[in-house]
Amino acid sequence: MFAEDNLGPIEVGKLADFVVIPVDYMTIPAEDIWKIEPDMTVIGGEIVYTKPLGVRN
Repeated sequence: MFAEDNLGPIEVGKLADFVVIPVDYMTIPAEDIWKIEPDMTVIGGEIVYTKPLGVRN
């Protein structure tokens, strides 16, 4: 991709793709992981989804 200047480890000046979830998926039963709904999704350093206020899982 030749994007080494923008992508890689999370640090100042680099872009990030990540999801914020409301639970620690390592501590819930495996059969419940598919039920997790994200609170926020960030792609390329930009917020592309935020759960509406007042909505709970």
